[in-house]
Amino acid sequence: MEAIFTEQQKIIINTAKKMAENGLDDGVNLINKNHNIDQVLFTEWSGLGIPEENGGLGGGIMDLALLFQELSTKLIKTNFFNHAISLQVAHASGISTKDALLNNEKWCIIAESDSSSLISTKINIKNNRLIGSYNHVLDGDVANKVIIVGVDKIILVAPIDCKISNSSDLIQSVASLEFDSEILDQGSTKNNPLLNGLALSAAKLCGIARGAIDLAVDYANHREQFGRKIGSFQGVAHQLAEAEKDLQTSISLMLYSCWSVEGKSTINPHKYIHAAKANASIGAILAAETSIQVHGGMGMTFETPAHLYLRQALSNAAQFGSYKQHFKETAKITMQDK
Repeated sequence: MEAIFTEQQKIIINTAKKMAENGLDDGVNLINKNHNIDQVLFTEWSGLGIPEENGGLGGGIMDLALLFQELSTKLIKTNFFNHAISLQVAHASGISTKDALLNNEKWCIIAESDSSSLISTKINIKNNRLIGSYNHVLDGDVANKVIIVGVDKIILVAPIDCKISNSSDLIQSVASLEFDSEILDQGSTKNNPLLNGLALSAAKLCGIARGAIDLAVDYANHREQFGRKIGSFQGVAHQLAEAEKDLQTSISLMLYSCWSVEGKSTINPHKYIHAAKANASIGAILAAETSIQVHGGMGMTFETPAHLYLRQALSNAAQFGSYKQHFKETAKITMQDK
């Protein structure tokens, strides 16, 4: 699919590329480095996709998805992605995001469909208070407030305690959050606002896949074996071609799902968003695994960030439900349409 972007969207893409161009260092420095870009993203880009009358910058999901895709190619160590997704889901559900934008708050999101978050059986809501804990919350250690997406409602609460957890993903932090907190605001799940989060998650996964493939292609074009660059061998070239093919499919689905969320398609967006998330999850994992294979044994060491892409792909693929869940939803909606 050939996508035609507006001039404003082209500016967003080019700006994101410039912001991210110095984001990819060697593996060790990457983990220990605090990028200045983090502060820039929170102060200047948090309102993208939120209407100006609600304190945002205007634009739509597509604009934010393009920003996500470009930034995530370079494994930038930032909590911005989950924060922006939280704001989008909150706004779509009717929860006000003005305080977050005006006070530079940092939000994160938990969804009951999330296969990366283990929900405690002790969680309950009583007298307008949320009591209990959630484990393995992405970026939970920096969140002032948390959007929790349930089956029948969405709530905004502030955690009372946080414990950082161990994670295989060395770029993105995870934490256990404790709540005995008043519910600050509530939103509706009527129009399934989590679809916004799925579309943006797919965009980030497409960026991770793009970065992993680019890293492998660059290595294959420089590394020589038997007097030839390894990229000339079919065993390497065909793997990269397969990963690129899957990525292009994922990007097409992701872009179409963003347009459908914005109401620019007459077709029900649910099917394409679930398909985009499922394909982007598998595509990112395959791309990262292929990158490791192309790098050989070095791919699993800190001499190259190839393995960091796999860690990112796995943790982000699990967010908001596994690829199996989303393929199942896609099939279900397809059968209902017949």
